[in-house]
Amino acid sequence: MDPDSAGIANGLTWPGPFSWSVEVPDLDEDLDDINIEINQLGPQIEKLKPEMQRLKPEMERLKSQMECLQKQLSGKLRASPPRRASLTQGRDQLRQEHQLETDYLRLRAFPFAKAVAEFIEGHERVYVVEQNRDAQMHSLLRLDVDDDCVAKLRRVRHYNGLPVDARSLTDSIVSQEGVK
Repeated sequence: MDPDSAGIANGLTWPGPFSWSVEVPDLDEDLDDINIEINQLGPQIEKLKPEMQRLKPEMERLKSQMECLQKQLSGKLRASPPRRASLTQGRDQLRQEHQLETDYLRLRAFPFAKAVAEFIEGHERVYVVEQNRDAQMHSLLRLDVDDDCVAKLRRVRHYNGLPVDARSLTDSIVSQEGVK
């Protein structure tokens, strides 16, 4: 149908053996409806403002409690790190076989303590040992530290379904260090 005789139908059609058409909505009518709805919402929003002001002190109190709980939990939540024995044995292998001295920092909670950023700043390279495919801890560290520390972070991922072993850690680090 061509309501204004302009040669364009009120809808789109596709010629050919398989015809279809799409109704094109009247945008002017839709905009009018939207404006009416917005105008009707204005007074309702104004009615809610006093209630929002009344709740503001309660929201601040809850926010303060949440921050206090986060401080109390800091250092007490455990991510599931690789087994400490494997890391210790891997560090021993690096020292004995390749003369590579290493330091160790166990991540215990997120958000990270300041000591984590200080540890990264104090080292040329930091290997983040993880037992998952997506390197989630590495990603969280990248978001948390300064840009100049991000380049220091390296991944050591072990996600084959078996417990992490020292040899896998040692081989990955040696490979990344370019040591033979």
